Amino acid sequence: MVTNRPIMAALMLDTLDDFTRSLDGMDRASSEERLPGFSPVSWTVAHVASHIDSWVNNILAGHPRNDYLTGSAFFKGATGEGAEWKTVSTAFYEVLGKARTFLEKVTEAELARAELYQGSMQPLRGKLVTGNYRLARLTAHIYYHIGEIVTIRTARGEKVGDFPGILTITSETNVAA
Repeated sequence: MVTNRPIMAALMLDTLDDFTRSLDGMDRASSEERLPGFSPVSWTVAHVASHIDSWVNNILAGHPRNDYLTGSAFFKGATGEGAEWKTVSTAFYEVLGKARTFLEKVTEAELARAELYQGSMQPLRGKLVTGNYRLARLTAHIYYHIGEIVTIRTARGEKVGDFPGILTITSETNVAA
């Protein structure tokens, strides 16, 4: 149960739970298969892990980036190829563990701190961006990819759950912040 945690940290933890749940039962063959019009699920997982690693683990928590996930191979517009499931899932769970540790302890003051955006989104370049904003954007981005993964898996005839799942945000969560 989530208690006394900044609302965006609590929401991001729920988002990470849902993303992980969207992968339940995924095997190597189906994760690396590419349906027409989609990237393989393995590439999408690496793409999401790269964002979590950059925005949460590196920028907000100050940890060095995961070597496998740096570079442009998993950026928007990349080929969507070259993501071997075992390597991707290892990197994803490593990044996930670091992100969870940070999000479980982060304070509202830390998330309210604004820093100059220096990433690839041109409209944000040079603007001050808070940790709360980063988590909000990342939550939306991850749910987009949950939808993509669920669509691919459903098209293959796999059974997947409903999303979002039961959110653990409680009345004790700091929702006024």
